[in-house]
Amino acid sequence: MDIDRLESLVALADAGSVRAAARARYVAASTLSTHLRELQREVGVPIVERQGRQLVLTAAGVRLVSQAREIVARAAAALESTRATGRGQSPRLTVATSPLLASTCVPRLLCRLLAAAPETELVVRVAPSEAVGEMIARGDAEVAFSRLAAPAGLDDLVFEHDPVVLVAGDVAARDTDGGPVTLDDVLPRLPLLVDTHRGYWPGLLATLQRRGLVGRTMSVGETGAAKRLVEEGLGVSFLPLTAVRHELMEGRLTEVLAPDVPLPVAQSHLVTPAGAGLRARTLALVVRRAFGLS
Repeated sequence: MDIDRLESLVALADAGSVRAAARARYVAASTLSTHLRELQREVGVPIVERQGRQLVLTAAGVRLVSQAREIVARAAAALESTRATGRGQSPRLTVATSPLLASTCVPRLLCRLLAAAPETELVVRVAPSEAVGEMIARGDAEVAFSRLAAPAGLDDLVFEHDPVVLVAGDVAARDTDGGPVTLDDVLPRLPLLVDTHRGYWPGLLATLQRRGLVGRTMSVGETGAAKRLVEEGLGVSFLPLTAVRHELMEGRLTEVLAPDVPLPVAQSHLVTPAGAGLRARTLALVVRRAFGLS
């Protein structure tokens, strides 16, 4: 298959229109349309169809896109690796990540990246989500994993939706005589550890206060620290499920039932600069595949 045609298909899937895809590829819209027609002729089944004034992917086209991303990335990786070897250089990727994602999904994703591109030299920098987007903007990192949306002007791939749960330590669970632990068992009797996530805490805390469920609060500012304080019985907190899954399974934390409180969902973001380099694009492909994104 012609790599240019596959790149045009991927651009259409990402940009959503022929004109936007052509701009992203720095080609004329007529050239990109030709690529799509030639690719469709080569495949032998419809991969795009017209809906109104737009071209959209068919089911076959969506399936081909997922394969095309890998083919394009591997071809580009082979080319860059060969050039880097010829220049005596080692391909390097600087990754910024929030502490929470560094302790959950990022190690697994970086392992997959190294399996796909073993010549990559990784540099990992851990920083708060508030800072990692700015690291990309300044050029201090080429890709970032964050729990906050990217600053304007950067590409932002939301790859994970993480439900938030209310957790208490083992001491609180024992006080309920072995039955399920409910919101009334812990709030407002125990301190509420807040401010662990700028994205969901302001709205959640306002909801709890309106319902008279908040007594004492303790501002912590970091999920890992809050989790440890809850485990020691110093309070309860609403934390992302991925952050507390192991402690819940091991019985060190207990999930508190809160059926009347609308619980938020924390999002994980992959942040890259516009026109990201090959290794950042390869990592984005790894993330898409790992989380079942097209």
